[in-house]
Amino acid sequence: MTIIAGFAILTPAWSAVPDGKNTYDQSCIHCHGQSGTGSSVADKFWKMRIPRLNSSYIQNKSDEELKSVILNGKRKMPPAMMGTPETAHKTKVSAEQVPDLLAYIRTLKGK
Repeated sequence: MTIIAGFAILTPAWSAVPDGKNTYDQSCIHCHGQSGTGSSVADKFWKMRIPRLNSSYIQNKSDEELKSVILNGKRKMPPAMMGTPETAHKTKVSAEQVPDLLAYIRTLKGK
């Protein structure tokens, strides 16, 4: 049991990235773009410049700040939802999905 617990602690954070990318591709990509660099189409639609996830402005925020925005929304951004904009029945990104999503968002730094 101790060995298993020790192994879990040593598992690198990058192991969460594939699941985080999957969540990103089903929710965030529609506004924030393929690699977090934004989307001029989304900017026009929302009549604002959507924050670029690869920017130091976002990357310097704490995980707790980003988690709050993902789960609760902020200003014009609603809570992150799974599915494309035309999906009839969307579900919120769950609190359980957030750590993996954050791990992926952190890989976007400087792209």
